[in-house]
Amino acid sequence: MPAPAFLNRGRLARAALILSAAVLMGAIAAGQSLLSTMPEQRYTPTHALIMNTPFWVFWATCFPLVLWLVRTINARVRNIALIAAAHIAAAVVLTVAVYTVHMWFMDAIGHGTWGGDEQSYAAHWAEGLRYRLLPNLGGYVMLLAVVLASEYYRKYRDRELEASQLSAQLSQARLEALRMQLNPHFLFNAMNTIAMLVRRNDNNRAVKMLAGLSDLLRYVLQDSTADEVPLREEVAFLERYLEIERVRFQDRLTVRLDIAEETRDALVPNLLLQPLAENAIKHGIARKVSGGTIEIAARRLGDRLIVQVSDDGAGFTAPSLTGSGVGLANTRSRLEQLYGGRAGFELRPGSLGGAVATVSLPFHTQPLTKAVTAA
Repeated sequence: MPAPAFLNRGRLARAALILSAAVLMGAIAAGQSLLSTMPEQRYTPTHALIMNTPFWVFWATCFPLVLWLVRTINARVRNIALIAAAHIAAAVVLTVAVYTVHMWFMDAIGHGTWGGDEQSYAAHWAEGLRYRLLPNLGGYVMLLAVVLASEYYRKYRDRELEASQLSAQLSQARLEALRMQLNPHFLFNAMNTIAMLVRRNDNNRAVKMLAGLSDLLRYVLQDSTADEVPLREEVAFLERYLEIERVRFQDRLTVRLDIAEETRDALVPNLLLQPLAENAIKHGIARKVSGGTIEIAARRLGDRLIVQVSDDGAGFTAPSLTGSGVGLANTRSRLEQLYGGRAGFELRPGSLGGAVATVSLPFHTQPLTKAVTAA
C-alpha cells in the first residue's frame, strides 16, 4: 500500500529541513536575548530558548500556506503591483495569526508576559501587537524568501528533467531515423540480388540470402530503445549486413575484421558501423570495377575506444570528404548527442587509396551519464 502523499520522502525531508532552520533561528534569537539582558541576568539559556523558539516554529508551519499562496498568485496574477499588494495583505494576516497563536501558547505553558487584574488579555494582545506587528513581519519576509528559493529550485529541476527527457527522445528519434534510412534502398538492392539469383536458378544462394535478410531486418526493426550496445553485438549485426552485400558483389567484395578482444564488451552507439560500411561500399567498392576490401578494426587506447572502417576502393572526391551525406551526418549528430565533446569522428583519404572513417569515444562497458556538454 503506497504511503500518503504527505508522508513521501521528499516532503518529509523538506519539512525536517524547515523545522531545523526554525529551531536554529530560535537559538540565534535566544542568544541575542541573553546578550542583551546579560547585566540584569533576566533569562537563563533554557528560558531564552522557550521564549524565542516557538515563534519561529509557528512561522515554519506556515510554509505550505505561503507556498500555496505564491503558486496561486503566480498562476493568476501578472500585475506586479497586485502581486505586491497580495503579499502585503497576506503578511499582515499571517503575522497577526502567528502573534496570536504564539501569545496563547506561551501563556498555556506558563511563560506569558501578561496577567493581573489591571490588564485584560485583549488589552495586552492589542498593546503587544501595536509594537510587534512591523518587526514580526520579518518572519513572513524570511519565509517568503525560502518559498521563492524553493520554487526556483523546483522549476530548475523540472527544466533539467524536461531537457533530459527531450534529449532521450531526440536520441531515440535519430536512431529510428537511421533505421528507416537503412530499410528502403538496402531492401531494394537485396531484393534485386535475390531476383537475379532466382533467374539464374541459384536457389540455394537465394534462400540463404533471404534467411540472412530476414535476420537482419528482425534486428533492425525490433522495438529496442537502447542508445548503446556492446561492440560484439554491433559487429555481429554488421557481419549479417556484409554477408548479404557479399552475395550482391560476389567476389568483388572482401571483408576483414580486426577487433581486439578487449574491445568486444565496450558500448558503442546502436547502428554505428552499418552507415560507415555502407558509405565505404557505395563510394568505394561499388565504383571500382575490380571491387576491393573493407576492413573494420577496433582498438583500445588508454581510456579511448578507436573504431575504424576503411576501404581500398575508388576513394572520395574533394566535396565528399566532408562526410555530409545523410548517414555520416547522422553519425556525427548521434555521437555529439550521446557524448558531446568526448567523442570524435574523422573521414580522410586512405594512404593507399579509398577512405578511412575513424570514430573515437570514451571506452566504457557501463552506460555513461548523458551529458552533451564537453567534459
